[in-house]
Amino acid sequence: MRLDNAKILISDDSILARKQLKDFISKYGTPTFFEASNGQDAIDIYKKEKPDLSFLDIVMPVKDGNAAIREIIDFDKDAEIIIVSSVGTQSQLRYAQFFGTFLLSHNVVTKDQLLSALGKKSSQHMKLGTLAIMKGYMTANEVDNVIISQTHNDCRFGDLAVREGYLTQEQVDELVKTQYPDFLLLGQTLVEEGYINNAQLETLITDYESENEITDLDYSNEKQDDLDRILANFFHTTDVAADEYNASYMRLLFNDLTRFIGDDFTPLCFNPCKEYPVNYCVSQTIHGDLSAKVYLDMPETTCISFASRYVNEEFTEFDEYVQASLEDFLNLHNGLYNVNISNTLGKELTLEAPEVVSDELIELSSSSYLLQVMYPFGVINFIFELKK
Repeated sequence: MRLDNAKILISDDSILARKQLKDFISKYGTPTFFEASNGQDAIDIYKKEKPDLSFLDIVMPVKDGNAAIREIIDFDKDAEIIIVSSVGTQSQLRYAQFFGTFLLSHNVVTKDQLLSALGKKSSQHMKLGTLAIMKGYMTANEVDNVIISQTHNDCRFGDLAVREGYLTQEQVDELVKTQYPDFLLLGQTLVEEGYINNAQLETLITDYESENEITDLDYSNEKQDDLDRILANFFHTTDVAADEYNASYMRLLFNDLTRFIGDDFTPLCFNPCKEYPVNYCVSQTIHGDLSAKVYLDMPETTCISFASRYVNEEFTEFDEYVQASLEDFLNLHNGLYNVNISNTLGKELTLEAPEVVSDELIELSSSSYLLQVMYPFGVINFIFELKK
């Protein structure tokens, strides 16, 4: 189907969402586009231009999508309208992110070493020896002995381990089919890079699982209780209560980062923050039982990489679409959080529209905290200003 002569209305308060939809539709022709950033503008443009097809977001300022649709249909009962909305949450939080935090807090590696390993983790393949250490079938010393033996024998690790009596063939077959936790691959990468050795990894795995009470874990279906314990340990570094509001917010934040930006990050511990020097920063205020102002800040070069991952499109300049990506992510995350709180606690929260912070220095209240999240492309900063 070609759309060369069509008139199409796209209404969404996100300039980024409008761009993405326009780019997709443009694959099927060169229609005339009309854009609206709120429900009232969508109504006004429809009545003036009477487009052949309209795409409307539901959550928009001035008038929401539902109100706009009703008024457009009252004006034109034959209106062709498609609802476009971001809905749903998906728990994708993995243990690798908090394993990195654990390593940093125990001074096992430096930030630079961790960044290097995170950048190389995706190209690594899990090794049988690392799995054998995790399962307790072999000690680190035994694994190292087999690795040394491999330098003198053209033989696979599993065959040598069986020959040396460290493993049975049944154990090798089991390990080959084992679904491993994501943090184990990060640990193996640190070993490969020479930042730790297998003996240290063996101890770190035990300590990490013990500290977070991760026992008999089915790593293919990570349990919510284990994640909640990890988050509780994360909150323990501050005086912020790990109540349902705060824990739910952080759980969703890490899930959304995993889902929309990538899982190769490490959250650093909370730090109290009284003032913050701005790079490029957007903010959004939440009203209700949880009243807070959330800031998202990063250098412009980091913004470009962040936006490229978020949109899945390569940006090379710090332009309006890159800037809109930060606003869009913050608005999407906070919107999903509001939905979660409404569904789970029956509480209604409201959001103000995201805005760009023009101040060079943010003066914060006493109950404010800085969370830095480290990616291979740079560090992104969240500032949470909790209101009384």
